[in-house]
Amino acid sequence: MSAILLSPPATEPLSLAEAKAWLRIEHDDENDVIAALIAGSRIHIEGATRRALITQSWRLSYGRSRSGSTAAGISTRLKRVGLPM
Repeated sequence: MSAILLSPPATEPLSLAEAKAWLRIEHDDENDVIAALIAGSRIHIEGATRRALITQSWRLSYGRSRSGSTAAGISTRLKRVGLPM
């Protein structure tokens, strides 16, 4: 089975402004790094918990049959709903 991300989360669970306030950073020099760390943290937590923190759409593909027939392959869309805040 393989999963293909169709629609990534529209936002992150923590905004850049919230992270900068918590870190007490007032300048904008590190905005890209902080944003990447927020996204990376979300991805890591979602992988470790096998739960989506933010709503996103996935396509799940179930491979070929043992005979190699592509007719037995199944593809479906899955919309995962994040946890309520």
